Amino acid sequence: MNKRFRNYYTRLAALVLIAVFLMVFTGAAVMIGFLYSSQMREKTQQCEEAMQELRDTYKEIYEEYFTAFLPLNYSYYQEDLSVFLEMRDTGYNKYVSESALIRVLSEVCQKQSQIEGVVLRRTMDNAKYWYSEKTAKLSPFSQTIGNETISQKYTRVLVGARLLNVTLSNGEKQSAKVFGFQSGVVTPKEEDGDVGYQITVLYDTKVFDKILKNYDLDPDARFLITSFQGKVIYDNKGEYANNQDTLFPQMDQITSESNTITMDQIDYNKRVGYLLNGDYMVFYLIPQSALNKLHLDGAVTTVILGSGLILALTTMIMLLLNRLSARKFFEIEEGMHQIENNCLEYRIPVGKSEDEFSRIAVCFNRMCDNLEEMIDKNYVYQMLQQNAKYQALQTSVNPHFLYNALEAIREKLAASDHYDEAEMILLLSRIFEYQIRGESQVTMQKELESLQNYMDFSSIRYQYVFDYSVEMDDEIMGYIVPKLIFQPVAENFFAHGFRGDGSDCLVIRGWLDKEDDMVHISFCDNGKGITSEKAEILNASMEQKDNSNSHIGLRNVHERLRIAFGGASRVEVLSNEPKPGATITLIFEKGLPQSHWL
Repeated sequence: MNKRFRNYYTRLAALVLIAVFLMVFTGAAVMIGFLYSSQMREKTQQCEEAMQELRDTYKEIYEEYFTAFLPLNYSYYQEDLSVFLEMRDTGYNKYVSESALIRVLSEVCQKQSQIEGVVLRRTMDNAKYWYSEKTAKLSPFSQTIGNETISQKYTRVLVGARLLNVTLSNGEKQSAKVFGFQSGVVTPKEEDGDVGYQITVLYDTKVFDKILKNYDLDPDARFLITSFQGKVIYDNKGEYANNQDTLFPQMDQITSESNTITMDQIDYNKRVGYLLNGDYMVFYLIPQSALNKLHLDGAVTTVILGSGLILALTTMIMLLLNRLSARKFFEIEEGMHQIENNCLEYRIPVGKSEDEFSRIAVCFNRMCDNLEEMIDKNYVYQMLQQNAKYQALQTSVNPHFLYNALEAIREKLAASDHYDEAEMILLLSRIFEYQIRGESQVTMQKELESLQNYMDFSSIRYQYVFDYSVEMDDEIMGYIVPKLIFQPVAENFFAHGFRGDGSDCLVIRGWLDKEDDMVHISFCDNGKGITSEKAEILNASMEQKDNSNSHIGLRNVHERLRIAFGGASRVEVLSNEPKPGATITLIFEKGLPQSHWL
């Protein structure tokens, strides 16, 4: 391309870039406003979702408290509680009562992992004991927790947020931020109904912390759960967690209709929710400065988007200019792509002009001619070899997918109470895995296990309408045999001898015959049977090269035995006349025991 055209496209590109800059920055103000409002909605939506999850979790804990600790109000547990706290003997010893209490407390704490510990208190003299899953025992406890003047049975009194520091009798220290509930227990001997004992259950506030971690919240946001009077149950900053019940100081501003609140000279945007008939509140506070920061973040985002848009448009312009100024170059590039895609007959058009591009095109076309000639002689053969290897690799990988798929199907069937179908899937996967395993020779034990998998699969398939048994001498179980010589014989039974009337039976026996010193494996059934004449014809056909599909499985087993063990090895078919059924026997030389193959 000459200088004149190059300058023209340069000026055109400059004009287009100026227009793009004007378009981007003209719409920047609109984009900033949109991004600001969008991000603010997203932030507030996340906060409201987190607040709702806090409400649901607190409500669940509040409602489950009574049910979880109801057993301690049963008369027999009240007796154990009385014996343990008063250390008196009423037919139970203190150890038995303590064990009973620990058992019920352990069961509850295991069901509710968020429980940090339980305090049992005798109201008469303020004797208290502490239980937690970390120690799994009741230990003396001295710290004051919540309201200790409960006078009604089953009344749930809130224990607000506090920092719990417990030193147990064994010297172990336990520290956590907790909240909890407290209720009274009436003993059987207190007829006036006064509360004799109290239960205080303390929950770790980490249950709420975990909820907030699931959301992309502003680090300065404040989430609190309080009673309507202001008693703090949970504070994500931990500011109100101490050893006494703490009141939130700005409850009047929280309950006001204003959407803002000023606390410690910081302006907050607030959202409030109520739960449990309005007795409790969940609210979050976002500093107004954090919301204003979204404006700056939006502007930065806009600049990034604008820059990306400019870059994209500039790239498109440069590609357009390159296409206009280098058409011949793209023709060469197209030729390279065609060759890359194995389109070897493609040739680059050669123009009349004798320039550098024309000479490149001529050389390229000559190279393609030479390449085609080389491929015709050698490359095709190599590609076929590579394809064969690739197919083999695919074949080795696909079974893993099938195993996983079959296992997934089996689990779903088992989960749906389809146990027979699930068992069939399991057996099928075992059969398939055994069949494609690379080894060609296996022990008699492994071959028998595969056969039993097949028979169990068939038993479920035919709805358990036949019986089978296996009797194998132990001395032959370690011998080596060709893989998959038993299953075709069993398949022959189902194909030709199986009646399906519920009386079918297949007996499989294996032994080392003392007369011919060969291994005999017989499959004897009481099925449809075969005449002696037909059995003789079938035995004769074993020695013939027959391309028919009749009894191809038995002929295959016969040939494999001959190859593996020699000419004396064979498959024999006998009629059971006058009894029903037939007997197929595999006779072969003793294979080397398994120990010789290790």
